[in-house]
Amino acid sequence: MAVLAGTIIALVWLAASAVWGFMVLMGGVMANDSGAVASERHAALLAIMMAGVVAAALAGPAAGCAIFWSDARRPLLWTCGALLAGGLALQIYAWRAFVAAAAMR
Repeated sequence: MAVLAGTIIALVWLAASAVWGFMVLMGGVMANDSGAVASERHAALLAIMMAGVVAAALAGPAAGCAIFWSDARRPLLWTCGALLAGGLALQIYAWRAFVAAAAMR
């Protein structure tokens, strides 16, 4: 039962991350419609944002494995937390750097 629960958690997390990644990509593509930022900065926004989404997505399988793999639960939860925090930090950094570059122009 625990294996099923962990698998469901991981799959739901990955599906939600795919939806989030699609929304981030669409929003990121439209972010520079006004041309306020150089295309290199816009490409960097997209790359860093998507790297953050991938890092946050990888936290889900670690959390799912932590449900049933009791011997490695603590390292898996730390891995999940680190990946989630790192992914969110990358997304926040990309957004703030893009907004700051747009405000300078």
